[in-house]
Amino acid sequence: YLPIVSYLFVPLSVLPFQISKFAFYLLSFGMGLWVYARIQERYGNWVTLFTLISMLRFHNHDFLNSQVNHLLLFLFVIYLDLRVRHVASASWVFALVASFKIVPLFLLGPLLLMRKYRESILISLGFLTLSLIPVLIFSDGANLYRYWFQLLRETTEFPAPSGAIFQSIQAIAWYWVSPVL
Repeated sequence: YLPIVSYLFVPLSVLPFQISKFAFYLLSFGMGLWVYARIQERYGNWVTLFTLISMLRFHNHDFLNSQVNHLLLFLFVIYLDLRVRHVASASWVFALVASFKIVPLFLLGPLLLMRKYRESILISLGFLTLSLIPVLIFSDGANLYRYWFQLLRETTEFPAPSGAIFQSIQAIAWYWVSPVL
């Protein structure tokens, strides 16, 4: 993940590992339940059941491995709920989603094509602001992203086998940026 997600993981690191893992599991599970409650509220029981059955493997993998995908799905549903009436708040929520994974920023393209300039600018400003938080907080903050790219270079194989590069924005990023660093 990008360094800006330290706001989620640093508080958990204060707790003993088993407790923080359990707390994260409960948080993730609760967000998953909330998303399904929203699906049920909007689309009914049959759609909810079908969605749950089709996503069971995804949920099992993510819960067992303490992934953040339930958090991202939770935030994305909130973004969709807010964007009609509260564009500024929705944009900040979307910036939080993008702070975990860069891929959602690709949705700025369709927003621009739909002439949603204000929303696109607000999302970009939110993402930029969140990106600056660790730089301003940590003593070596100016080098934080450089260290992150170095770590990616050392831990991410390139070229990635079996087309995996298309699944890893980080691998693409370090490949493009590594000559500059």
